[in-house]
Amino acid sequence: LLANFFLWNSMLLKPMKLIAVFVHEMSHATACWITGGKVSAIEVYNNQGGVTKYQGGKRCIIIPAGYLGCAFWGMVFVVFSGDRTASLITACVFLFALVISMFFSPSRIMMLLSVGFCVLTVGFILIDRLLFDPT
Repeated sequence: LLANFFLWNSMLLKPMKLIAVFVHEMSHATACWITGGKVSAIEVYNNQGGVTKYQGGKRCIIIPAGYLGCAFWGMVFVVFSGDRTASLITACVFLFALVISMFFSPSRIMMLLSVGFCVLTVGFILIDRLLFDPT
């Protein structure tokens, strides 16, 4: 908690904050798709804000989906982190979401964030699979 207090506004935590904004915006987009809407853009800004541009869908479901989606994905990451295979599947779902978001992202920040986290996630998967033996 003390480290978080001192590091909150540092560049060290900025990518993690931006990925949280990405998950929030992707949750809006997912709710839009589920309710029959069309997403035209997903944007994440360097000031830790974002917007999902959409048409159609059920607003009463899409609007709260950002916060509910963050809570849901946080739960998924925590629950599946205890098992090696489940964490691999979760990492692959995360990669899939990042790749999908690149098709809806007009901003350079979002593209760099998506590519950067894809490279990191694939790197961690390879390190886990090639260097660690669970036996």
